[in-house]
Amino acid sequence: MSFSVIEYCCFILDTLFEVLCLCRIFSMKIWDTNHPLPVILTYMGLNTLFSYIFPDSITTLLLFPMSYLAYIIMYKKGYLETLIGYFLAYVYIIIIQDLFMMVFSRFNIESPKLQAVIGEIGSVSIGLILLLFVPVHKIYTAIMKSNLYVKCTLIDLALMLLIEILITKFTSIDATVMIPLLISFAIIVFISDYLIIEQQKTITKQQESLESYHTYEPMMDNLIKDIRRRQHDYANELNAIQMIACSYDDYASLSKALNEHIDAAARDFRQTDLIKLNMKVLSGFLYSKLETARKADKDIDFTIKNFDLVSNMPEYELIKVVGILTDNALEAVKPHDCIKIEIDSNDNRIIFTTINKGPKLTPELRANMVKVGYTTKTVTNSKASKRGTGLANAKQLLDSYDGELYIENPPASGDTLIKFEFIV
Repeated sequence: MSFSVIEYCCFILDTLFEVLCLCRIFSMKIWDTNHPLPVILTYMGLNTLFSYIFPDSITTLLLFPMSYLAYIIMYKKGYLETLIGYFLAYVYIIIIQDLFMMVFSRFNIESPKLQAVIGEIGSVSIGLILLLFVPVHKIYTAIMKSNLYVKCTLIDLALMLLIEILITKFTSIDATVMIPLLISFAIIVFISDYLIIEQQKTITKQQESLESYHTYEPMMDNLIKDIRRRQHDYANELNAIQMIACSYDDYASLSKALNEHIDAAARDFRQTDLIKLNMKVLSGFLYSKLETARKADKDIDFTIKNFDLVSNMPEYELIKVVGILTDNALEAVKPHDCIKIEIDSNDNRIIFTTINKGPKLTPELRANMVKVGYTTKTVTNSKASKRGTGLANAKQLLDSYDGELYIENPPASGDTLIKFEFIV
């Protein structure tokens, strides 16, 4: 079916209104878009062609994918960004047009041509004026930063309004009678979206947990081999202690030598305590960090106060935060230095602590450390963009699980120490 002159003029106004609305949503000027005139003219030409070939209902449905593709080209945004912006503009426009339909119903204006002319001119005029005051770009930015539930709600609302338009334009059914049914339909769709998203989250967590297990399971094998090797070294340690006893005549020298040897041996054997942790992925991960430290001629002194760790943070997320703190501590010390790691669990929360040489803290430095882009390391321009995000990411992860991050200078004689501790 072909367009009448009034219908085509309304279609042109609708298109221009939608384009300007999207410009406002994306905070762009019309001349900053990508080939606006050719894209709009092509879109209008295809719509005119389809109106001659297909019934009005089919043409209306075809308008949505056509306009969506046109706006992807024009605004140079991603698929999801364009979709959310498009639906936001669509909801905004339809709400204004629905208000005019309510006015027509109230004053018994039944002439289709009169409704088309007054409704189109009035809704476009009021809509453009309101765009000067309604913060649509801030609303769009907030939606894009929000979770999937908000995005799905917007999409569900847009689809409900689309169904309302199709019912109003192409059937004799009173749309007001269909409102309860449409609301019920929207609720069912939203519940379905919620269940699908939750299921997808569960699947994603399981996949990440499985990937972590496959990654760090070989590290556990290496840890077990290391323990077996140390079992053979046990006899050598006993022989060494016997030799120390034969090497000193006075008690003070013997006591000092034995204490130094036993402290070194105990620290070495404490590293094998990692296998006792109930979180095997974390055990393998920490052992991999120990191996990395040894290759850099550095050392890690582990103190594990509780082997039964409990936390509401999944293990695959936990090792991300542990990795950031451990990597930072190892990068901060020089070869032949040692960092200390303490692991504890209390009140169903994990307490993880790193202690290493570091700067004297000030309130400003403590606040800056968890900001994106801040770093105390000297970096080249090529690496600058990758620096200064670790602690900020760790803080964000901890916040999502109601965790806490503490940074302080513990009491020390000699070198200044810095302590990072998280509880989650």
